[in-house]
Amino acid sequence: MPKTFAIALLALLLHTAQAKAQPFSAGITVGLAATQVDGDSYSGYHKAGPIAGIWVQANTNTPWSIVAKFRYIQKGSFAKGQTPGTTIFKLRLNYLELPLLALYSINSRFSLGAGFSTGYLASLREFNISGAVPHQQTIALRRYEVAAMGGLIINLYEHLRAEAMFSYSAIPLMPAPPLLEHWRNKGVFNNVIELTLSYYVR
Repeated sequence: MPKTFAIALLALLLHTAQAKAQPFSAGITVGLAATQVDGDSYSGYHKAGPIAGIWVQANTNTPWSIVAKFRYIQKGSFAKGQTPGTTIFKLRLNYLELPLLALYSINSRFSLGAGFSTGYLASLREFNISGAVPHQQTIALRRYEVAAMGGLIINLYEHLRAEAMFSYSAIPLMPAPPLLEHWRNKGVFNNVIELTLSYYVR
């Protein structure tokens, strides 16, 4: 499945490069995600994870543009124990994602972005107070995620911009048991705040 993501991104890059009527930008992105998993009984953005990837942007003669990304992002959840240095729960979710965003340029410095991402759960690690949970005993999550996302883009310098994004799973990562499912308990969801820097060329 990771090969499918790479092939899809390469096809998009080639298609955009061949479209003479649509100049494009491309670059790399690095950053940090503050994450939690809604529905796991632990609250707060206590889990930090890295973000790294590449992107391509199709520009137009209007304030609108389209951005496609291929990236790695680590999501999950973390809860500290009462004893300093102990962990009562940590969930580390490593995703490969293809976000697709529509950007609206407010002015030369600020833009708004909104869209969705499709992700593949490449690996999962779970920890408790005793340490790493054996793979055969870890929770079973869906391998694929669809998430809605949106936020603010700030042009800092000629080739550098900052992005503050929020994303949330559109479908549960793991549905709630039938006897527990009601309007206040529909499963578990990734809840993510992203802060990234993007270097790009025009």
